[in-house]
Order: sequence, then structure tokens, then C-alpha cells
Amino acid sequence: MVLHVAMFLRFLVPISSSLILAQLVLMVWLHRGISSPPRHGLSKNTALDT
Repeated sequence: MVLHVAMFLRFLVPISSSLILAQLVLMVWLHRGISSPPRHGLSKNTALDT
């Protein structure tokens, strides 16, 4: 039983970690795209307020 769980986790972890990394990259990329216009000061203030 434990071996099956370990094998399942071993197969699942790389997939989940890659998905999390992809989400983080997308979030950072979108945030940079949003904060790149001249209004980046306003977006920074709103981000600090929330």
C-alpha cells in the first residue's frame, strides 16, 4: 500500500510542480504587462492597499 502511494506521489509531484511553475510565470508575466504602462505607480499603490 505504501509503495503504491509513493509511486503515485512520485508521478504526481513533477506534474503539479510544473503546473505551479507555469502559473507563477504567467502571473509574473501578466503583472509585468499590466505594470509596464506609465500608470505603474497607481497599480503599485492599489497593490499595497489590498
